[in-house]
Amino acid sequence: MDNLQWHGGIMLNRKLEQSGRPPTLSHLAVALWLKAQAEGKSLEDVVQMLIEASTYDAAVNKVDKDARIRQLMGY
Repeated sequence: MDNLQWHGGIMLNRKLEQSGRPPTLSHLAVALWLKAQAEGKSLEDVVQMLIEASTYDAAVNKVDKDARIRQLMGY
């Protein structure tokens, strides 16, 4: 789990909530499982991702903008 994945999940959640009918945890679980199957992931892979998400601390893992740009450019 990295900061881009974390914030991508936040943005997806916001978009779903703004749709007018926020999905339940059951809806998201089905969508997660279908996506995992489409990517060839196992249940263990999904569980590992959930563990990583539950222990992820965005504040600790935040990289400043200039450092991120240097990282992406390969410096």
